[in-house]
Amino acid sequence: MNRLYLPATVVAILALGASVEPVSAQTRSPLFGSLAPGAHGVGFMKREMRDSTRFDLPKVDSLGRLQIADRSRRLTVHIWYPAAASGSARPMTFRDYMFSHLPDTISEAARRADEANRRRFFTEFGTVTDSAWSTLRRTPLLATRNAAPATGRYPLVVGQLRSLSTTLTNEYLASHGYVIAMVDGVSPDIPDPGAGLEIALRDMEFVVPAIRKLPFVDPGKLAALGFSGSGFSQILFAMRHPDVDAVSDLESAIFDDGVFWPLSGGWGYSVTAMRAPFLHMYSVPLSKRENRFREFEAMRYSNRHHYLVDAPGIHHWDFATEGMAASTVLDMRGANATRLRQAFETTNRYLLAFFNGYVKHDAAELAFLRRDPAANGAPAGLATIRELPAVEPAPTVQAFQEMIVAQGAQAALTTFDAARTRDPEAALFQEARLNQVAYRLLRSDRRSDAIVVFRKILELYPGSSNAHDSLAEALEAAGDKAEAVSVTRKGLEVLEREQLPDARQQQIREVLEGRLRRLAAP
Repeated sequence: MNRLYLPATVVAILALGASVEPVSAQTRSPLFGSLAPGAHGVGFMKREMRDSTRFDLPKVDSLGRLQIADRSRRLTVHIWYPAAASGSARPMTFRDYMFSHLPDTISEAARRADEANRRRFFTEFGTVTDSAWSTLRRTPLLATRNAAPATGRYPLVVGQLRSLSTTLTNEYLASHGYVIAMVDGVSPDIPDPGAGLEIALRDMEFVVPAIRKLPFVDPGKLAALGFSGSGFSQILFAMRHPDVDAVSDLESAIFDDGVFWPLSGGWGYSVTAMRAPFLHMYSVPLSKRENRFREFEAMRYSNRHHYLVDAPGIHHWDFATEGMAASTVLDMRGANATRLRQAFETTNRYLLAFFNGYVKHDAAELAFLRRDPAANGAPAGLATIRELPAVEPAPTVQAFQEMIVAQGAQAALTTFDAARTRDPEAALFQEARLNQVAYRLLRSDRRSDAIVVFRKILELYPGSSNAHDSLAEALEAAGDKAEAVSVTRKGLEVLEREQLPDARQQQIREVLEGRLRRLAAP
């Protein structure tokens, strides 16, 4: 059983079924720049979970004794959600979020060390003065810790926690009516990144059903979101779970050959497995390294949107809270600061439109998503977006066979031909797969239907001696000796021109010649 922990005040509110209407978002934080929060207040809470089917600790300790501690996998889920009126409650500050990934019992020395690392990170953009750092630490954001949820149920967006980095995005989405659940799991020290992706994916699989039970979560609407290296497992998650309504990454190097291989080797990875709408968001400089971008283009069953943003001096972290802090409160980006801030704002506005369009089915937001950013008020040249529309999938092999049984082969081929026009690379149109369908029909005593399918195979693959042999076999079984002989002879002619391994060529020749001898016998 999941062991879920929730602050007592929130438990009491939920138990009473509080029905306070959403309120306008709190006073805008300077960290948001001109990005407009939504109508909801924002709450933030953490939930501790245990997955008893997996273990973080070994069966025995370092002294060879059986573990007496709880070995089940421990997960902490950080949740942002639409909140009711918070009254005079203090909104969380940048400093609060710096430490939100740490246990409340952590020592002050550990906090100071963690903060020193955070501050040191910003030196990549320049010098951080004591005064500027002090201002940033106390800068308020939107969320109130453990606030009462707003009335209603809201779509769930799941992902992997990037401490601090996606905080602004998470709050922004929550203020516009989403529940954001970012999973923080203990990462085992393993050398295989692919195994790490699988662990992260299984964490999300465990967390989603539990979070869906919260009274303010709509269990019928689900999206996935990730930033940077924490955006890979969400792609596999969307491929493996058909109830994902939309998936997006914020500058994850998914299609960079140097880091693509763990994702592509993951169980369930297939370009045709991606059926959810997919928004790939990237900066122009890093996009030049996407030498596996054809994978994105090949995800033909997904409605894909390719968003690119550019600005002088744009950095990977300009997709994150850290970049926005450097461009606003810390004022470290010089003459580029305004453009970089606009890049963050436009990116998040398009992310919201994507989720609104595909998760909430908001037609106006879908139209916004499809317009050029400049037409939506973004500075000229800042960003571009293009859509790669989804292709309606051809029937599966099994579905096509069932169609034949229900309607007859001639009627089913009308659907077949239309599907082949729009989705010619589908598995159904492979010679071997069609051959399987035809032989199943033949063995089920549906000879006329089998012959129709064998003729279609020969039409599609006229240079295949095997296609000639299969049709001739079905004709022979149906008692049509004359055409069986004609097709067999044509097969022998084709065989002479066909490039096949010697053994395979000899095998087919023996079958074809044997049929001719058999049919020529009195």
